[in-house]
Amino acid sequence: MPLLNLSQAARAAGVSRSQLYRMNEAGRISFTQRPNGQPAIDTSELLRVFGELQSTGENDTSNNQGQNSARQAGQQETVRTVLELQAENRRLVEVLELTRRMLQTAEERLHQADERLAKADAERAQLMLLIPTPASRQIAHQPVKVARRTPAKKAAAKKTPRRVAATPAKAPAKKTIKALAKAPAAKKAAPKRRA
Repeated sequence: MPLLNLSQAARAAGVSRSQLYRMNEAGRISFTQRPNGQPAIDTSELLRVFGELQSTGENDTSNNQGQNSARQAGQQETVRTVLELQAENRRLVEVLELTRRMLQTAEERLHQADERLAKADAERAQLMLLIPTPASRQIAHQPVKVARRTPAKKAAAKKTPRRVAATPAKAPAKKTIKALAKAPAAKKAAPKRRA
C-alpha cells in the first residue's frame, strides 16, 4: 500500500499530527522513513489502528497515484519517442555519410575525366602541327609567280587597242537517238488535213 506523509495520514485517520506523534512514541503505530528522510505512515498501518479511513486522505492518495501513473505513462511515451528519433537520426546520418562518399567518388571521377580530356587535347594539338595542310603543300611545292609590269609596258598597253580573239563558230549539236526517235512520232501524231 502507498505511503502517506503525516498530514495526509492525519486527515485520513481524522486525528491531528501531534496525536500521530504521541501514538508513535507509545508504540501503538509505526512510522517509516522515506528516501528523503521524512517520516511516513503506510496505509495498511492506519487501517490496522483506526479501521476505516476517511475518504479525503485516500482520494488525495489515489489522485496522486493517478497523476503519478499518468506522469509515468507520459514519461514512457517521451522516452519511446526519443529512442525512435535517435534511431531515425542514426539512419539519416548513415544516409548522409553514404551520400557524401558517393559525391566524393563522383567528383574524383570528374576530375580524372577532365585530366584525360586535357591530355587528349594537348596530344591532338601536337598531332595537328605535324599534319601539313593543303595550302602549305601548295606553297611548299609550287612557287607562286608574280607578273611584274614595267612602266614602259604599261604605257604600251594603253596605246595599243585590245584585240578580241575570234571564237570559232559553234558546231551544230549532235542529235541524240532519243531526239531522233521523237521527231517522226511528232509528225505522225499531228497529220495535216487537206482542205
